[in-house]
Amino acid sequence: MDQHRIPGPGLTVSDAHEHDLAVRAAPEPTVSPALAALARGSIRTDPDGPLYDSLAQALALDAPGSVDAGVEWNSPVLHGVSSYQLRVALSKNLQINSAGDWAGHLGTTLTGDHAGDLETVLQFRAELVRRDGREVGRDQWVEAMHHWAEASGMDPQAHRAMDEISGAVVAVEDRLRSAGLLAGTETVRTAAGVQAADAITVVRWGAQSGYAARPAIVQGLLAVRDLAGRHFVSWREFAASQLAGRALFTAPEQRDRCVDELLPAVATLLLVPESPWRNLEFPIVTDFTELNAGLWSGDPDDMEP
Repeated sequence: MDQHRIPGPGLTVSDAHEHDLAVRAAPEPTVSPALAALARGSIRTDPDGPLYDSLAQALALDAPGSVDAGVEWNSPVLHGVSSYQLRVALSKNLQINSAGDWAGHLGTTLTGDHAGDLETVLQFRAELVRRDGREVGRDQWVEAMHHWAEASGMDPQAHRAMDEISGAVVAVEDRLRSAGLLAGTETVRTAAGVQAADAITVVRWGAQSGYAARPAIVQGLLAVRDLAGRHFVSWREFAASQLAGRALFTAPEQRDRCVDELLPAVATLLLVPESPWRNLEFPIVTDFTELNAGLWSGDPDDMEP
């Protein structure tokens, strides 16, 4: 499958739609009773928005936020703010004042170091799992990280950060496991779910502000879709990443509340028949060239004594 990039001058709407695919209804989900109990009813849909194509798949990546806010999940624009108000806010807060500024911000959102130390810690564990072919406990994970940090000459602050982040990750995963979003020994491999949702918001900024023409909006949505498809294989896995990431980016005293606030929207999307997550396949990407380039690049044998 071709990879979609941030707006190129030669892109046309028909070029972008050449990559649309037939989307089958998702099978009946297997969801725990605990998670099912949180589903809260209907999902709002814009009848004029994308429904069954690649653009719908992209917009569905931010569906938890839309459901939580009570707005249409497939709307390409923002609600409750005028174009002028948005332009003022973008200029004041992010120095976005033109189409070029917007495209640059979207590119940074898609390719930048979005999750920082959190992503490093998560990918370290994911690489241990890949290498050993089994889940690893926190003790083994932390010991391997400290060994690597010491060999790399990192200061004590880095060691403390690894302890704090890994402890927070385990606590949030336990909450998701008790709620039924994670099963058994499943863990969160990446915080890229947050990155994808945030990128959809940036695309909507372009649409609402007028900084992005339709071809650029289409290309932006397809680029976000491909980002998610390189990291996840199901809506549930994606949801766990997004919810865990949101919680872990929140102040420690607010994490439980963050999880509690977001779980109902996720449960609704996984269960309600009219949900995009029940009617759209997850956009899996099978070309992993770029993903592999971003994975742990050190020698696995250096990760633990």
